[in-house]
Amino acid sequence: MLDPISPNPLVSAVKRLFSPFACFVWVLVFVMLYFGVRLVEKKFDVELLGGSGHLVEDARKAVQQNDWPAALQAIQKIPDGIRHKPEFLRVLADYLKGTRSDPALLSQVIGRLAVQGALNPEDFVWLCRDHLAEGRTQAARETLELIPAAMRSTLAFVEMELALLRQEGRQREAAEMERGMFEKFANDPGVALNKAVRDLDGTFPEIQRSARDRLWEMARRDDVHGLTAIRLLTKRTGHTRQETERLLQLADKHPRAAAPDRLEIISLIMRLVPEKREALLNEETERFSRKPAEIRPFAAWLAREKEFERMQKLLSKHASLRSEDMFILTAQGLAEQEHWTTLSEMLKKGRQLPVSSARVATWRALISKNLQPDNLQETRKHVHEAIRHGAVEKNTLAVLGAARLAEEWAMPDLALEAYLTLAEPGSRQEVELLEKCWQAAAALKDSNILEELARRLATSWPENRRFVLRYDYLRLLRGEKLELTVAKLSDADARLPAATVFLLEALKAYRMEDMFLVSYFLHSISETDDLTTGERAVYVGLMAACGEVSAAYQLAEKIHPELLLAGEKAFLERAL
Repeated sequence: MLDPISPNPLVSAVKRLFSPFACFVWVLVFVMLYFGVRLVEKKFDVELLGGSGHLVEDARKAVQQNDWPAALQAIQKIPDGIRHKPEFLRVLADYLKGTRSDPALLSQVIGRLAVQGALNPEDFVWLCRDHLAEGRTQAARETLELIPAAMRSTLAFVEMELALLRQEGRQREAAEMERGMFEKFANDPGVALNKAVRDLDGTFPEIQRSARDRLWEMARRDDVHGLTAIRLLTKRTGHTRQETERLLQLADKHPRAAAPDRLEIISLIMRLVPEKREALLNEETERFSRKPAEIRPFAAWLAREKEFERMQKLLSKHASLRSEDMFILTAQGLAEQEHWTTLSEMLKKGRQLPVSSARVATWRALISKNLQPDNLQETRKHVHEAIRHGAVEKNTLAVLGAARLAEEWAMPDLALEAYLTLAEPGSRQEVELLEKCWQAAAALKDSNILEELARRLATSWPENRRFVLRYDYLRLLRGEKLELTVAKLSDADARLPAATVFLLEALKAYRMEDMFLVSYFLHSISETDDLTTGERAVYVGLMAACGEVSAAYQLAEKIHPELLLAGEKAFLERAL
């Protein structure tokens, strides 16, 4: 029997188990177990034990120092739990801006920053640029106007405003803003470079000489502006031998210059000093033979220089350039030398060729154009094949190449087909490609296709008043669906050329047979510089309809009818 006075050993053990010191030990054990599990989960990445804040800070510092690999490494380590926070989104946005690696992701990140009210002025400019690239002109304008007035004097804002004015068709305002930008930001290397390029084509010789001097000065820089200056000077004519040799020295010293930059200058020297051609070719062959990584651009350069035999010898020594690469370079070399018969033998039908069908069709089009210049149908057939095969192969470059051949060879219907193939709905290039389609359709003078293109642009980007009013213009020109046109002075964007809006109002009034309003709106047009050739034809036709025959005739004589659509030509004939 236990003595009730003596301590119970079970009770003593329990008390010791839950004493303050024991509780502390238990807590410590659990904490150690927790961090042990976390280490296993994170594959023993000890850096994560210190929290995520230092990773964001590490990424921010790396971005500021333009250390993109370190920035990416830090960003990838940041856990999902804080990737929605403004601090992380800001670092990610700055990284994407600096690397220009994923414009679509940058747009999403800036959009999330906007929702959180964490945008800075530079973000507004980037967002505006994205809107403009997608053809959302009105959205771009609204975004730009959100930038605080104090920040509107920055170069980024001025450049964006300039691009927007051009997209809106306000060319005179754009020209004035550009002149102001050249004066205000004269010390900025990018602006100075753009001004020099403009001045090179200036009217006065002293301005051209000054621009050349500025380019030579900038070519000494070791940044991207210096390389651009070197490339621009390489493309200019009129250099002396000493200048080309100086240009070669600058290219060789520039840290960003690549093999094609040097080779372009060598081409320039060979044209200036033809007696040195063979020696230079031998020297460059020896130089690039020691650089296997640069053999491919060198072989392509030899093809452009019509050094076919030298190129073949080079290719035969480098197994890495055989098969498809060798076939392409050989074919390009034959095309450069205009050895069309030999190239035709290489591409003989029935042979298994190591290149895409679209590329082969493009070469066959070139062969047909040069060997059978009178057989237009055969050439057209191959251009069409290149477009069709390129579309099936998803070969954008092949389709684009076929489109350019079609433009060069005056085949606007095929150019239209090619650009329509490329203008996929929702793609970033859709607006640009539809404008190319518009040019091809305008060359065809096909009002139906033009109206369909205008409809697609207007419905896809309804905030772009220029697209909407152009669609209205074509419908009014044909006298169709008048009740659906939206051209109203009260609704028109004040930034659009006033003459265009007044003309649409006058044309609508004419279709409604209200000649009083026609005259009123015509007299509201102070000058016609902002009108297209077709719009001026409509303008003079409406003037004649209002009884102003003499004034209409004087203007109509200066308009070339071959540039007009059928409806526009009908209006012009009223004034002649």
